[in-house]
Amino acid sequence: MKVAFPNLTFNREPLPDTPDNSGQILAIVSLRLNEGSPPAGAALPIGTIGIELYTPLPGGVAVGGRFAPKSVRVPALREIELGTATGTPR
Repeated sequence: MKVAFPNLTFNREPLPDTPDNSGQILAIVSLRLNEGSPPAGAALPIGTIGIELYTPLPGGVAVGGRFAPKSVRVPALREIELGTATGTPR
């Protein structure tokens, strides 16, 4: 944030509404750049920044892969090989 907005002050505690025992959190950051010059006071030509935080719920199924990295533990997640799901041999 300080690289993109060096003249702004951010005075808040990180994740104030998140309990200490929440487990792993997956952060997805999306960035859209503006064409042209940066806005006044900004070092980069950023149009929008989205930072979304997720924690896995128990269950679910992953067929042929996952969105989250394998290091994100999902209780009771069922992982199925894609070949098995489509009826082709492994």
